[in-house]
Amino acid sequence: MVSVMQTKSQWSSNTYMPYLKEADENHLDKDAEGQRLVYGDSHIICTNTGYLLRKNDSEEVIEAIDVKQNDDGVDVEDRIIFLKEYLKQKGFL
Repeated sequence: MVSVMQTKSQWSSNTYMPYLKEADENHLDKDAEGQRLVYGDSHIICTNTGYLLRKNDSEEVIEAIDVKQNDDGVDVEDRIIFLKEYLKQKGFL
């Protein structure tokens, strides 16, 4: 996974996960250095295989959201479009 940093060496509130920012910048959590999207009492993080919807208070996984990948672990569908569609289905967007 890759994060964008706008500093030389330290994470800051300007750091972000590009897939999450592109999918829903309005819910990007600056307090978590842009590494999650927050929706009420839950949040979404990016993983190598897709995304995880987790509870804010316990980090318990509510749902694994898998992006289709080939045998080499490379996405075969656009993970940003996939996440946007998921967010719409869940009523987050």
